[in-house]
Amino acid sequence: MRLLAFPIALAASLLSTDAFAQDVLGPVNPADYTGAITMGSAINANARKGENFRGTGFSERYVRSQCAALPAERARYGATYRSVVRWTRICRSARLLR
Repeated sequence: MRLLAFPIALAASLLSTDAFAQDVLGPVNPADYTGAITMGSAINANARKGENFRGTGFSERYVRSQCAALPAERARYGATYRSVVRWTRICRSARLLR
């Protein structure tokens, strides 16, 4: 027990020093990073543009593939199956189904 108490006390005393609490980078000015943050937001917004095809919340490729497979899913599961009803609504709102 005594062998374990010394390393714990030593670690606690080293971690509580002022040098451990200081910033490594020094003072940081948030204005220096405004350009990078704005550019990152613009890049993310452009990347997400394709994820909202006609207000569905999905990419155009995914919506078109799901709407193309909808008649087979309806035949397999029935018209009242939850995902079939959901995709019927999504395909109609995307004007890919009548």
